[in-house]
Amino acid sequence: MLASTSAVLARACRRRFHSRAKHSSWVRRVVHSRMAPSGLSASDKRCAPFISSTDPLVDHLIFHTAAAGEPGTPSASLVQATWPISTDVLLANSVVDSNGYSPFRLGKFYEALDALTADVAYRHTDGHARGLALVTASHYHSIKLGRTIVGRDMIIRCYVTSTGSSSLEVRTDALQADASGKEWLVNVCHTAMVALDHATMRPVKGCVPPLVLPSAHEAGDAARAATAERLELATLHKAILKERSAADMSLRAPVSAPPTPSEMAAVHELHRAAVASNEAPSPRVDRHDEVTYHTHTASTVVFAESRNVHGKAFGGFVARGAYDLAYFAARYFTRGAPFVPVGLDDATFLQPVAIGDMVRWQAKVVHVGDDGVFRVCATMDVLHPTDPGRLPTRTNRLFFVFATSPERRRPVLPTTYPDMLMHVAAARRHDAAGLGPDAQRDLEGFFRTASGAG
Repeated sequence: MLASTSAVLARACRRRFHSRAKHSSWVRRVVHSRMAPSGLSASDKRCAPFISSTDPLVDHLIFHTAAAGEPGTPSASLVQATWPISTDVLLANSVVDSNGYSPFRLGKFYEALDALTADVAYRHTDGHARGLALVTASHYHSIKLGRTIVGRDMIIRCYVTSTGSSSLEVRTDALQADASGKEWLVNVCHTAMVALDHATMRPVKGCVPPLVLPSAHEAGDAARAATAERLELATLHKAILKERSAADMSLRAPVSAPPTPSEMAAVHELHRAAVASNEAPSPRVDRHDEVTYHTHTASTVVFAESRNVHGKAFGGFVARGAYDLAYFAARYFTRGAPFVPVGLDDATFLQPVAIGDMVRWQAKVVHVGDDGVFRVCATMDVLHPTDPGRLPTRTNRLFFVFATSPERRRPVLPTTYPDMLMHVAAARRHDAAGLGPDAQRDLEGFFRTASGAG
């Protein structure tokens, strides 16, 4: 009863954000517009100083850049890194997940892409020479597009998709190739980078060179069309992010919008269903179904090994720590049922984290859909040890997406007002973004096999 009531909340959100039909169209456009691997040449880690300074196994990676590219084009600043896990046992052990659907850990993927996007942004802007500081504003629209094949090398390719006056969008593709060299896209993520003055750490207008469409002699019609398609998608991403920002319900946001009356009515119905269930002879809703029961925390001190080139905590350190705790929450929530990581709705970097800060991650399951897709909201806060009564400073918020078999899904009930807000936010995202058709088929087959039915 409680699980089916979540459909009411989905209907309440439906008119506010992009429909799943539009999302399916977005998935197709993302797949068709990926950058082809033509014109790449072997390089060394000097092409990617940011990941070289943060990944202790960087010497095990294989790097490629464009052999030649017109200045300002996507290929000119492209960086590709390959994890040869089929032959490198040490490297494989550092990234492999026991989950059979996504054996290359998504936490490692987000850690790597955070570094590689910075390398690409610096290459496009010539940021080091110009005294710019390129920082991550957010990651968004990251989705698993298909099953990862165990034991095959992983390719991560980063390139610029659009530029603004002081910002740029970088796309990261995770790919695998078969024996013939044919590639397929298994994951994607988009990142907004902002160019700041290194001394004042304020945005510098007009400092980002415009993105140039490749000329006919550099690329064929298909490559030029793919670049134009990525520019259109970047415009769409900006519109979606602007819409989300205008409807942000975070209590810490400067402007915070409350849930709509229909959304609050849907949450009200969730609680009515829980009361009715608990009053029945065989209660099905108890404390174990509440969000508070599926909330987990992890704390640490940020040491110098997590430092980036700006002297602050590396964003990949934040993303990987958040994902690892979210993965723990997802596994605890499913109680032994098969589940898979699907992606990341968005990761917002609110402010930098200093070396020596005492930080705390929190991850909680906040929403479950009738299709078995569920979301875990992960946050990171800086604690103030000299002022324990002060509210910790929120530095990051991330919405991770997981899935389990619809038949094995469990309900989740928000009980506090902040949990209700996250539940509604996750319901909006669930209604707006579904899985790609290939991933949907792969998941159905995976869950049949994992449950012993296939």
